Amino acid sequence: MKIPKIIRWLDLYFEEAVCVLSLVLLSVVMMLQIILRYVFQSPLPWAEEFCRYCFIYSSLFGIGYCIRNNKMLRVDLLVGMLPPFLGKLLDIFGDLASFVFYVLFAYASWQTTMKLMSLHQLSPALQMPVWIVYLSGPLGFALALLRIIQKMILRFLPSHKKEAQL
Repeated sequence: MKIPKIIRWLDLYFEEAVCVLSLVLLSVVMMLQIILRYVFQSPLPWAEEFCRYCFIYSSLFGIGYCIRNNKMLRVDLLVGMLPPFLGKLLDIFGDLASFVFYVLFAYASWQTTMKLMSLHQLSPALQMPVWIVYLSGPLGFALALLRIIQKMILRFLPSHKKEAQL
């Protein structure tokens, strides 16, 4: 089955693109803020808040990126000391524990986002709805869930199929 190019691109690069874009915006705005504050003594009132929001989005979307690229923090020493079968079993347990964790966090962050949406609260400097910032939680954890499910499925595919999927 031929996968459309856009779906393949999203699968391979979506989280990375969001993280790069938000970190580039953060860097540009922060540099502009430094120049305006120390050279022209006229800082932007919204720059710190904007940079904080970019950082939040890049952090939460980075979870899916790390799962996709097998860069999650883990202790390999224990897995390396175990027989291969037990090491694989421990990896599967870790994936299942991560799945449960991401489900709980996605649910809790969604509840928080919905509550803030009903309050119509605005951010102090940007005057944008606060729920937009909090939406990074459900989106980031939903992407993490998608990636951990993808990882668990790929774990059980024969190696020649894994390469075709990646």
